[in-house]
Amino acid sequence: MPKEINIAVRGMMEDLPQEIEELLRSTEKKLDECSHGLGNAINRLHDPVAIQHCLVDLEEIRRTLYRVDNRIADCSQILASYFQYMEGAPAEEPSVPVAPQSSPPVVTDEE
Repeated sequence: MPKEINIAVRGMMEDLPQEIEELLRSTEKKLDECSHGLGNAINRLHDPVAIQHCLVDLEEIRRTLYRVDNRIADCSQILASYFQYMEGAPAEEPSVPVAPQSSPPVVTDEE
């Protein structure tokens, strides 16, 4: 099985729904491919010569479904975090970070 990696991507918070949509659309295409492959495997079941190909197809479908499941879990986690952020987000964020104010220096009378 291929080695899994984590990928970190920076982006703007307001772009997150669009980014997740793109990930889910590509995942949907993979599911469509699985469905098509499963149909092909079903059609081969009654041909004894094609059973070996059916087994190969089924294994590939299982690998793809594993990847799809991981992608859906990732999207779900990201959306849950986004939802939490949106629930607790301030009404309007400052466009420029504000530096913390420092307290005035303390003067002592030591002589």
